Amino acid sequence: MEARSIDQRKLDKEYIQDLNTLQFVFKHHNLVVWGPPGTGKTWLSKMIATSA
Repeated sequence: MEARSIDQRKLDKEYIQDLNTLQFVFKHHNLVVWGPPGTGKTWLSKMIATSA
């Protein structure tokens, strides 16, 4: 079963909410997302993209 929520992926909710504000974009900072397959890289990227 694929994890579909922040809770299921065991991500830091506060950090994800901070990313979701897109402040790193306005400050001209980069975001690098890496990890093994199935850890939520694409899911996180899509979540941030839909906030933009």
